[in-house]
Order: sequence, then structure tokens, then C-alpha cells
Amino acid sequence: MKLRKIMTGIVASSLAVSTLAIAASAGCLKKVTEEDGKSAGLSSGSDSWLVQVYNEGNPDEGKPATKYDIDYSKVTGARFTVTVPETDADGMDGNRDFWDGATGGGVVLSINGGDIQQGTDAWDTYNWPSKQYWGVTDEALEIATDPNTNDDDASNDKDLSYEKIGDYTYQLTANGFENPIANGTAQTIGCMQIALQEWGSTVANLEVVKCEVLDADGNALITFDGLGNVVDGGSAPADTEAPADTEAPADTEAPATDAPTTGDSTKPSTNTGVESVAVVAGVAVLATGAVIVAKKRK
Repeated sequence: MKLRKIMTGIVASSLAVSTLAIAASAGCLKKVTEEDGKSAGLSSGSDSWLVQVYNEGNPDEGKPATKYDIDYSKVTGARFTVTVPETDADGMDGNRDFWDGATGGGVVLSINGGDIQQGTDAWDTYNWPSKQYWGVTDEALEIATDPNTNDDDASNDKDLSYEKIGDYTYQLTANGFENPIANGTAQTIGCMQIALQEWGSTVANLEVVKCEVLDADGNALITFDGLGNVVDGGSAPADTEAPADTEAPADTEAPATDAPTTGDSTKPSTNTGVESVAVVAGVAVLATGAVIVAKKRK
């Protein structure tokens, strides 16, 4: 624990000096690439992990036609499992030594296209609703950064809290999103996607290892691994043709092929983290220096 605190202090001091040259708000997620075997429906960067649950297909945004054998009208949330791996995004050991619990962001269930037209109240309601979180509580590591459980000031409370489920492993559950298919607002949609946004200040990398799409009772309708591949529930994605329906009531029509953008091009958080490369690179340099100092102290 002393080593971890020393390392964190070194990095924090270095970051305070370097923020004049390096932009803030970089995320700490490990980016998943094609070489790792990520699915075509996954967009991954240091600040966002986003998977397509349904999409009629939008080549311009790099989002393939996607449909699974689930009841889309029952989707109300997601549960993410993340871990602090032993190695960082650059393959360097000692990543856990930098873990200080300073993670924060939001979980998003975004539904648009079809009957959810851009510029309408429905678009504003369902296109990018987010539930926010900050910090974790991990007594074994003497980390208590979650304001929901450690701060008497209610103004600091967030929507969600991470739950520790194992060594350096945490679970974040976001449920209770409103579903336009279930409440009759929409019979057709063009896109349903779930994202974990990350804009914390920790230097340690976090890795998404599982994403469960939930119904109102907290049951998993379909489960993706950290690469965006289905590991439980649903079935293989549909072919490249537009899906026939969204599992809505019997009179549901196929999603309109001329629907507005079926992604979230108006939302900067759907990117793959390209604009954060400079920040991540700067943090990696600082982390490398801290590791070298720690090794010399042994």
C-alpha cells in the first residue's frame, strides 16, 4: 500500500505541472482494437466503450446492421463489469500501483432513428440519456472516493455507484431508463446502443470485461464480453440487410430506411477516443517515469 500511495503521489505531482501542456478530461479505459478481436459493433476508446445492441445499419458512421434475438421493448439498462488489469494499455506492468479510485463518467442507453426523429422532444429524451457515477469504495485498498457512500454533502451524490465484486474488479449497474418502444412513443427505431463513458483523473487503466443488457427486473437479456462479442443470450447478429423489426408489439413495422442518423453523430462521446491520444500519450510518459523511480527505490 505504501508503494501504491508513493507512486500515486509522484504521478499526481507530475500531472499538476503537465496540465498546462496536456489537455484534461482524458479517460482511462483500455482501448480495444481489431487486432484484439473486437466485434464490428463495438466502438472503443480511452473515454468510451460503446456497443450496438440494435442498428438498421449506418456505414457512414461505421455501424453495421445489427439485430439480436431479444425483446427490445424490455431493455431498460445495463450492468458493466470492469477491472484494473496488472498491465496498462501499453503493456507495462505495475498498472495497479497507480489505482486511486478517481474514476467517473456515465452510463448511456441511447435509442434513436425510426420514429425518434432528430429535432423532436422524443429525440431529446431518448437519444443520449446518461446516469453519472464517480469513484469507488475498496476498503482492502484503502480507497474511498465514492461520494454516495462517503460524503455527507448530498449535492455531490451521483446517480450510480460502483460495487466491488472481486480483487481490483467492480460492477456498475444503471437501470430505469425509459424505453420508447415499451411506452408507445415509438414502434420503429433505427439504433439502440449502450455506452460506458469515462472521464476520471486516475492514471491507472480500467478494462471493460463484461456488459449485460438488463430488463426492468435486472435480468440480463444479452451479455457482451469486453470485445463486444455476445457470450450469453440473443444470437448472432443479423446479416447486412436492415432488420425486420425491433421485437415490438405485433403491429410494429420495419424500421424506416430513410430514418435520421442511427448513431449519435451529434454527441462527441461516441467517438473512439482519437482526440484523447495526446492526453493518453502524455500520461503514459508520466506513468513510465513513475515506474522507473519506484523500481530504483527497491
